[in-house]
Amino acid sequence: MTLLKLVMTGLLIPSSALAAGTQQPSTTWAQEPTSFMGVDLQGDFLNEVAECPANATTSTTLCRAATETPGRFVILGTDSRRVLLGYKLVAQVVNGKIETLVFTGPSNSSGLVAEMLRADYGPPSQSKSNLIKTKSGASFDNEVLHWTGKSLSIKSQRNDADLGTYNVMLTTTPMSVSNAQGADQPDESGVSQL
Repeated sequence: MTLLKLVMTGLLIPSSALAAGTQQPSTTWAQEPTSFMGVDLQGDFLNEVAECPANATTSTTLCRAATETPGRFVILGTDSRRVLLGYKLVAQVVNGKIETLVFTGPSNSSGLVAEMLRADYGPPSQSKSNLIKTKSGASFDNEVLHWTGKSLSIKSQRNDADLGTYNVMLTTTPMSVSNAQGADQPDESGVSQL
């Protein structure tokens, strides 16, 4: 009888371990946002954010300006009181909804932006540093921060391709932390043209 118990236990443990390995870990992010700088991340962007007046470069109210890339809009009139000037906010929209929101600005503001993100959204799900070497041979640490929730992921870092800028990418179809580790830079399709 003891041998039968050992055999049955040996069969049940691996199958239960396999079943446990297929479950997604629950992601809890108490401060997961539904908006960023006044832009609703879950609403109907095209209906909720009006078009900017022709040739507008600034706005006192939230508006969108189409770019040459279909579905991509520069957003003006955002709540920028907490960050330094020189930033840009660009939305990639699919079927009226924001898929990706990219916030970029001069790298001398990256520390302030990282502090703002931590204050607003809590500690990141993951934080790491990458060693970056410039063409002149200088090197420095590039802090990469990830927040991952049920409806959103945020990634903040200095842009490896343009060390003079930082990027904060908000994605409404969040990456898992393990997938985010491999995605060290935002999609190059237009981010560098900001």
